[in-house]
Amino acid sequence: NESKVIEDIVAHVTSLLDSTDLFVAEHPVGVNSRVQDLIQLINNHKSDDALVIAIWGMAGIGKTTIAKALYNQLSRNFDVRKFVPNIKGRLNDIIWHLHKDLLSVHGISVKTSLMRDSHCISKVFLVIDNVRTDLELLEILSLTRNIREFFGPGTIVIITTRVNTDPFSHIKFNNIYRVKEMDYNECVELFSWSAFKKPTPERSFSGLINYAIEFSDGLPLALVAIGSALSEKNIEEWENVLDRIKTVPLQDVWQILKKCINSVRYKEKKMFVELAYLGYLFIGMDRNDISQLLQEAGHDEARRAIKVLEEHSLVWFEEDKLCMHRLLQHIGTEMYMKESSIEPQQMPHDVFLSFRGSDSRSKFISHLHSSLENADPSEVRNQTGAFGQAFDDLIKGYPHKIKGKEQSWRKALREVGCLAGMKVKKYIVEHVTHMLDMKELFVANHPVGVESRVEEVIKLLRNQQQETPLLLGIWGMGGSGKTTIAKAQRLSAVYKTTKIKIDNTDSGKSILEKRLGQKKILLVLDDVDKLEQIYSLAASRKWFCPGSTIIITTRDEHLLRCLKIDKLYGIKVLNEKESMELFSWHAFKEPSPKKEFALLANEVVSYCERLPLALEVIGSHLFTREVYEWKDVLKKLKTIPNNDVHKKLKISFDGLSDDRDREIFLDVAFFFIGMDKNDVVDILNGCGHSAEIGINILMERCLITVDTKRKLGMHGLL
Repeated sequence: NESKVIEDIVAHVTSLLDSTDLFVAEHPVGVNSRVQDLIQLINNHKSDDALVIAIWGMAGIGKTTIAKALYNQLSRNFDVRKFVPNIKGRLNDIIWHLHKDLLSVHGISVKTSLMRDSHCISKVFLVIDNVRTDLELLEILSLTRNIREFFGPGTIVIITTRVNTDPFSHIKFNNIYRVKEMDYNECVELFSWSAFKKPTPERSFSGLINYAIEFSDGLPLALVAIGSALSEKNIEEWENVLDRIKTVPLQDVWQILKKCINSVRYKEKKMFVELAYLGYLFIGMDRNDISQLLQEAGHDEARRAIKVLEEHSLVWFEEDKLCMHRLLQHIGTEMYMKESSIEPQQMPHDVFLSFRGSDSRSKFISHLHSSLENADPSEVRNQTGAFGQAFDDLIKGYPHKIKGKEQSWRKALREVGCLAGMKVKKYIVEHVTHMLDMKELFVANHPVGVESRVEEVIKLLRNQQQETPLLLGIWGMGGSGKTTIAKAQRLSAVYKTTKIKIDNTDSGKSILEKRLGQKKILLVLDDVDKLEQIYSLAASRKWFCPGSTIIITTRDEHLLRCLKIDKLYGIKVLNEKESMELFSWHAFKEPSPKKEFALLANEVVSYCERLPLALEVIGSHLFTREVYEWKDVLKKLKTIPNNDVHKKLKISFDGLSDDRDREIFLDVAFFFIGMDKNDVVDILNGCGHSAEIGINILMERCLITVDTKRKLGMHGLL
């Protein structure tokens, strides 16, 4: 028994000496969930045969980190374990050491046995990390072709790679695990560890954090690099760093991602940089349409080349629509422009932005149609032949509109001319038509009281010095007319330039980053309810050309203060005459009420308390109804509010992030209307509330008011 005990002790100590964990990451955010995904795949493998899994994804996505964490968690249960960090030029050496380890487990001398002749039954955990090229994969085949015959039952082989190519079919992987992108919360946590040395961000940096995360596009490598570059810096320094990396990316990230692009052959690389440069055209396009366009543009093997780009994690497809990581697109675009000597501001889709007016627009589009639909690509590229003649005619026909732009247009046409095919031509026509579309926004069917308020806004704008951009906030409760005033046509008289409708944060930011610094613009951000929205689309005044104006409409005054706006316009309530006129237009389709409805109309206007939303909705509901129906509606409204109005107003209440603020609102609504603010604060503090800040928040959200005598008030419908 003594010898058995000694043997057990030696075995135990030996295992402890061999139990050093690999370093995974300083802050392995999100790693555990992905390791659990892999463990689930392993557990689902019911056979005793060796299990071979590929961890696949683009550079910087975290493949090595995940593989190390998996190795630490599982490898101690195996006879032999090996983590191979870099096989480049070392495959024979790696095979020899693995051979030695396998044989030593069974007490077999290396001299007396060769790996291919030994029938070992060792249970092996092998990780081959960072397989970067097709050739490296082929080399691994020599090690793994007969892997299931040589290694013992329960063996696991993990290969991490950014390449997913045909050689994989020879290895016959049991599973290919594509590393999933980090979600928003994981991005925030990982970035915060790098930037603030803690898992949550500083609140004052929240908007800039979102910009950094969006720029990183969820790539762990970029999140860590940018966070580290911003660590221990103030807000102004953050803005400078973030502005700089838009044009001069962090070298660590740049070099790694550029190596990925350079790892493919010349033809595939050329196609990739063209896809990146013309991303506004190709990203989101169907796979078959892209292949057809590229075929017509001279890429003979477009379908195969796209497959190669996909296999090397340079692009991917979701629902058969092309996707590309933002940083890869940025690098590809820079590579294309460097090779083509194109200046950043001369992107082809910005060419014709300054045209205005229906006559010039329709004539120009007709020129474009007639010139492009039958043009040879070389004619577009060199402005010769029929296309060149039409282009010259256009230059001569609109000299005042084209002044100073001819050369940049010609250079851009040289780039557009590299594409051919009807679909590209059709896209160019449609895209230019869209960019030249100067239709005014619909304001309202009956814009009662809007003109006078727009004049007040314009007066604020004209008082601003034009050397710097102006930020103007329009603030008011839901349904008070903020959006209507912002959309009003008279505002367009302040600036005579192109207007671009922005549908969402992502598309807006992409447009703004490319154009804001070069044009005097009018930008309206409507119905903002989160600070992140403002920072995403108007994070820095440095984005904007002097003389530009940014108008932000919101129910939350605090958001505007955080942005340090220049001017604040609080929506003025309608007077009695305006209220009756607006209501009458909707209830009677004329500016005043019918005689037999006059008293009832006064009751409704009184009930609506001059809120445009309520006047319009309830007025429309009463249109064409009889007197007795009006009376029934009024009776019902006193107990059950109109649903459309109710939903609109409840948005502000639901937007309160703290339950205690909601409780204060309800307490004020039930008990404290008309009371002195200080008395209410004392009462609520005695009930355990933080009443001062709570009431201020409600005031900022237009949910309560405090008059000049410090009496609390609230709109009747609220």
